[in-house]
Amino acid sequence: MYRSAADSGAGRAAERGTLQAGTLVRMYHTEARSFVGIKTNILKIHAKRTKKDPSQCTAASLVHIEKPENVDIATWRPPASSVWILETLDRISGPTAGFQRQYRLRHFATGSYLYRRSEKKLIETLAKNGKKLKPGLPSVQINIGEKLNLLDTGGVSFTSTSCDDTKAIPLDTGCYLRANAAGTASAEDDALYSEPDQANLFMGQTKQGDATVRNNLEWDPEGSSEDTIKFLGVRESEVQELEILSSLVSLLQLC
Repeated sequence: MYRSAADSGAGRAAERGTLQAGTLVRMYHTEARSFVGIKTNILKIHAKRTKKDPSQCTAASLVHIEKPENVDIATWRPPASSVWILETLDRISGPTAGFQRQYRLRHFATGSYLYRRSEKKLIETLAKNGKKLKPGLPSVQINIGEKLNLLDTGGVSFTSTSCDDTKAIPLDTGCYLRANAAGTASAEDDALYSEPDQANLFMGQTKQGDATVRNNLEWDPEGSSEDTIKFLGVRESEVQELEILSSLVSLLQLC
């Protein structure tokens, strides 16, 4: 289902240096100079919740993962919580990834998908528990424990920073991550989705100045050059180690 960046497979030599579906990758935010992932302590929180109720899901907002100041950049290895797998919507094929096409991003350590939740459905869910949606732009997050639903689990696409969306996505240049509109602004869509649901949103940095903000990234209707990300391949030597770490996440839920 996945492979290292070095393992391009048969017939892929001409596509070297481009993003491939099924590849283990890290997202690097060029402006923040950090990797995009989740805090590792959220895994322990989720494990405790599932002890009481195995069906529980735990929301984990994406954060910037920076290199510790006391660690040499030459020896530092970003944590497993920053590794993702790019998947096609059918989860079978593994072609060279292209701009403006739909994909899914699966968090390697948890198996959870990065996608934009429907605001309308979120409001309805919160209302059942007597809660209201907080003002502001929605945070970019994954829902640990949530199962893949081919109809409801949304995808993402990528926009070129150079206005040339006709080629494959190179690993050495940046792009913008976009969550496409859930509806097409028709009368039927109005009943299923809110107005924000029907707009294209980009993954951007959280606006500074709000002390209550706990996440670093949010879905923003305005794309910005400061929100460029690069996909960096995972070394083949790391794959086995990551497989072991990923299996430990499942064991935590059984302890």
